[in-house]
Amino acid sequence: GVATTYINKSCEETTLLDLKLLLKEAKQRIPPVLQMLEDPREAHGGKGGCSFCGGLGHTIVDCPKIDKDARRVAGNQRDALATGDGYGGGWEGFLL
Repeated sequence: GVATTYINKSCEETTLLDLKLLLKEAKQRIPPVLQMLEDPREAHGGKGGCSFCGGLGHTIVDCPKIDKDARRVAGNQRDALATGDGYGGGWEGFLL
């Protein structure tokens, strides 16, 4: 079969590097637009990928999913001192 992939200027570079590596591993022709992209991992043998998300076009140091997960987790946490649900509120019931 034939697979067609459309890319444009809004594609993240990490996604394009993933595509480049997949084509290389499959011994497929790599289009010139992808050949121009420099993969920082190629200087280190081009092995492996991100240990956090498994992405091939980046390492854990510049993983875009770490920031996304951190924002999601931080958004779900409430500040107990600010809301009065924790140790920060309700002192009126204590006598010293």
